[in-house]
Amino acid sequence: MIKLDELVTQKYKLDDINGAMKDLRAGKNIRSVIAFE
Repeated sequence: MIKLDELVTQKYKLDDINGAMKDLRAGKNIRSVIAFE
């Protein structure tokens, strides 16, 4: 079984998509998840 929580560096809500992209460009995260809730 793959443990996905260990592979994800950051989780974001859909409302914070711009912050997620900013962090990605800045190198603050590598594998992030966007929650569509």
